[in-house]
Amino acid sequence: MVASGVQPRKGIVDLIEDLTAAGIRFVYFSPRNMRRSKLLAEKMGIETDWNCAISLRDSEGPDPHRMTSNYSDWDVKARLPHGTAAIRRHLETVDNVPLLVSLYTDSTPETIEEMISIFQEYNEVVLGVGTSIRESNVPLFSKADLSIAFEGNPNTLFGDELPKGSNLPTFSDADMELSQILNTLTCCFTIRDFSPNRASPTVLIELIRLGRLMLTNFTQLITYIFVMQLFVATILLLAYLVPFPEVAQLSCVSILWLLWIVVPSLSLSMLSSPADHAIMTRTPPKNEALDWSELPIYRVSGYFLLRCLPSAMFLMFVFQCFFGLSLQMSSRDPPLENWWDHAWGDQDLFVHPRPARINAALDRAEGMMLFGMGVFIIVTSSGHLYRSDSIFIESPLRNKPWLCVCIILFLLQIGISIARIGLIGIDGIEFNTFLHFVPWYYWFALSVWPFLVIGIDELVKRHDHKLVVRYYKFLRMQFDTRLGMWSPR
Repeated sequence: MVASGVQPRKGIVDLIEDLTAAGIRFVYFSPRNMRRSKLLAEKMGIETDWNCAISLRDSEGPDPHRMTSNYSDWDVKARLPHGTAAIRRHLETVDNVPLLVSLYTDSTPETIEEMISIFQEYNEVVLGVGTSIRESNVPLFSKADLSIAFEGNPNTLFGDELPKGSNLPTFSDADMELSQILNTLTCCFTIRDFSPNRASPTVLIELIRLGRLMLTNFTQLITYIFVMQLFVATILLLAYLVPFPEVAQLSCVSILWLLWIVVPSLSLSMLSSPADHAIMTRTPPKNEALDWSELPIYRVSGYFLLRCLPSAMFLMFVFQCFFGLSLQMSSRDPPLENWWDHAWGDQDLFVHPRPARINAALDRAEGMMLFGMGVFIIVTSSGHLYRSDSIFIESPLRNKPWLCVCIILFLLQIGISIARIGLIGIDGIEFNTFLHFVPWYYWFALSVWPFLVIGIDELVKRHDHKLVVRYYKFLRMQFDTRLGMWSPR
């Protein structure tokens, strides 16, 4: 009798523990009654205390397919509803405890499909997992938000595989393969060779980890693209708002280089970021409709201003600085004492058509500002690989594709900026001559500025990290708490 009892598959206990730690509630739909289901559930590690399971059989009417008795069921002491109709009434009038249990007994394909609908109506994301052999799983796979099928071979009573051959009264291998293909058409993944000595149920954890990693990286990718587009737009807007006599210019080619080459290349490399250390300990939020009134618009806007506005102002200063230095160097008359005197009051500024030295100064200023924007976009991408984790905890250097893209783009950015400035300006001054004319402390400021960008990013992420940790603690508390009239805790 003991040997013929149903035993849980090896690794299922660890799977349930890992799912619970990841904020995913494991739900087992058993076709047996409570007494028989409880034995298997206890071996699987599912909580089976009083009022920790719900029967999907309607207790108000007779069931011709099952034998009912007060001894075999728990109708006398249980206070949770029986049947999907009673579950709906309980959810509408009492509490949501029926959605927080992990064991549903007396299940049929119809009642399981109804329960999936109930979960989805209350903003739960349902991952359906089942065997590909059972035809009754097809509508369940289709109903769930995501589905994963385990392929296997039907076994005998003692766990041996059925005999194979063309003359045996069993399905051929081709028949079984065709049946499993048809049954799993609506599944996202199909795990093959799910036999006792091969694939383990814990492969689900790896699939969930990979899914979370791709979703997290894709979110960071979209966020980075959006922030960089706003940064370029902020530069263009500030060019007309700051009280400088000369408007900071960016040609269409420069803008396309930044938004079509630099930003997309860096954002795509973010998809290869390794998972952070806490990715499988966060409780995911429910699939609720977006409430715009609850979005932290002011906080996110403050983060953007802190991370991007200082650099935008700095680049405005870079443009005016190199514009004035170029005019000071190419001045035909005795040069004025400071570069800003040339940037504000050079005699050729108001001559039309503009002399070659003015156009050459604009080219040099735009080239240096373009170089600064490219460096900022590359440097700040290190802070967007992970939303709130410090680069000293989750090192961006682990992302090798991103690191290679940064090096290549930095070298290309140097070449693009030099091409924009010109090896020999239209005023006849060589590029090397202009570089030597610029004082050393300007180059020092340009060298220190990327580290200040990283420092500001770290301060912003530290503040955001506290709020993110608090948010996930709140979600975890909701996941672990089962409060209600008939809740066991």
